[in-house]
Amino acid sequence: MPTDPDEPELIFVLALRRDWRAAQQAGSYRISTLGQSLDDVGHLHASRAAQLPGVAERHYRGVREALVLLVVDPLLVDVPIVVENGYPHLYGPLPVAAVTAVLPVSSADTDDEVPLLPRPPHRRAPHPPGPFIG
Repeated sequence: MPTDPDEPELIFVLALRRDWRAAQQAGSYRISTLGQSLDDVGHLHASRAAQLPGVAERHYRGVREALVLLVVDPLLVDVPIVVENGYPHLYGPLPVAAVTAVLPVSSADTDDEVPLLPRPPHRRAPHPPGPFIG
């Protein structure tokens, strides 16, 4: 559990594995939500750890492609992160370098209706506060 309440929380992005692989080649991730780009929506959707099960249920139920969970250090993000309706939104592309871990969520051959999420880390970034706007 974090000890310093001023340190920003890690944030998380659910992604299709193929979209993450494309982002690694391009240098940034630009998918807002399943099937919608940053250009379509104007921001990228992210979640706090406690929000992940609900996001998986609402937006990724029935997805039959491999999914990954991107663990994002907000201090490594070079675009504004604004909390709206309780959810972090990134107002620009997510730099690949800001993703500190990639956790497998499901494979393409799963029969699970709702993705089975790995347990996300609950530590905060060990840096001074950064561009996280809450």
